[in-house]
Amino acid sequence: TVDLDVQVFRIGDAILAGLNVETFTETGLKIKALSPFKETIPLGWTNTNIAYLPRAEDYPEGGFKLGEVYHVPDLLVQAYQLPTALQPEAEQIAVDKTIELIHRLAN
Repeated sequence: TVDLDVQVFRIGDAILAGLNVETFTETGLKIKALSPFKETIPLGWTNTNIAYLPRAEDYPEGGFKLGEVYHVPDLLVQAYQLPTALQPEAEQIAVDKTIELIHRLAN
């Protein structure tokens, strides 16, 4: 396993939400849509980068075949040299935790 770092900063009525992973554009759009703040700016690659974070629907059929396949999309996970590939539910967990922190700043 790896630790996901999520940082959320409020500047007036704007939110900066940083995750230490490389996300899909759609992940950022999901965070923006779920945020109670009009101006929400999701950021990847903050405070280093631990992994590539594909959405569940972007996983190849049968999952990533680490150790067998050396081309896209499997190479994207291998390039980070992590002990394991992320699971399909990891992106939703990252979104949920980010939104939880954003809601704390709304109060």
